[in-house]
Amino acid sequence: MGSVEDMAHVAIVCRNYPPVWGGAERVAEQLARELACRGHRVTVLTAWHTGLARREKTAAGIEIARLGFGGEAGKLSSLSLTLHLLWTIARCGRAWDALHNFLVSTLSVPCTLWAFWTNRPFFVSLGGTGPTSDLSQMFSLSWQGERKFRFIARRARFIACSSESRDQLRAIPISKGNLHLLPNPVDLKRFCPADAVRRKELRQGLNLTGPVVLFVGRLVSVKGLDRLWKAWPEVRQKYPDALLVVVGDGPERTALKKQCPTGARLEGACDPVPYYQAAELFVLPSRSEGMSLALLEAMACGLPVVATDVSGSKELVTDGETGWIVENTDDPRPLVEGLFRGLLAGVREELGPKARAQVETSYGLDQWMTTVLKLYGIGQA
Repeated sequence: MGSVEDMAHVAIVCRNYPPVWGGAERVAEQLARELACRGHRVTVLTAWHTGLARREKTAAGIEIARLGFGGEAGKLSSLSLTLHLLWTIARCGRAWDALHNFLVSTLSVPCTLWAFWTNRPFFVSLGGTGPTSDLSQMFSLSWQGERKFRFIARRARFIACSSESRDQLRAIPISKGNLHLLPNPVDLKRFCPADAVRRKELRQGLNLTGPVVLFVGRLVSVKGLDRLWKAWPEVRQKYPDALLVVVGDGPERTALKKQCPTGARLEGACDPVPYYQAAELFVLPSRSEGMSLALLEAMACGLPVVATDVSGSKELVTDGETGWIVENTDDPRPLVEGLFRGLLAGVREELGPKARAQVETSYGLDQWMTTVLKLYGIGQA
């Protein structure tokens, strides 16, 4: 791959983009923001949703173009988005020095055409693993998905966020030179531990009492909140003053609210940093993950964690040192036992600093950006 000028124009293609949230969307936003901060021009191409501007330029200078008829309304919406992206590429694509597509999908096809047309760097970041992953759905749900993927693989360089995601690609197979393992990053400046005085202030301000177990994420089935709801009553029997706090929103919010167990609170979508800094323990009972940003953020804030045995989680958590990995099952017993261990006195003080040290070593945002720019062939400003 040839290098481009130090001040480059990077296009980011992501079906959804904040304020429409998800793990891939958050990584895409971090990438756009960091590129802009380093002086590069950034154009984000994403789906239009009702109530959002068709075009905007953020305070950081990121140009956002929202395409298609909007949202996830069905096949017509997807077709309109794909055609609008193709038209935008034909009209503007010559100006881009690199293109980064988040999640492999039908949108990756026009991105591949751009790469053939311009002979410039084209990357695809993959999401989770297993049957709900973008790669699996490309093969099982997308029309002519296998043929589309073979076409995309002729030009794309793939970025896997976990070893399991990388191995899933290797099984297809993909050329070794076109496959990169790059775990998701965390902003170590924003996500950091609070001192004892600040923690006390936060707990008072947030009305948190007793040991606090925290979940942060989208309220969707794959995150396993139903498992946590089943496990929590038994945890409360042993720790009657424990409080479970759920930060996030999603389609399961109404059902979870109706079934909310004693000692649990749904806080909705809000800034998670104060909750990370005030809690004693983080829990992630997911059925499937790529590399959870919430897990990284919790560890960066000095929280020990309890997480199920899924993809990136088992790579992040050193069992017994930074937290505990429990069996990925709907049986609540392994999760209950993990929470019992995590709520023992002194666990946060002992394991929390080790969790922070681990993400500082390998998952910092600056380190991640250095690698991304090297892959792009872009010199840093």
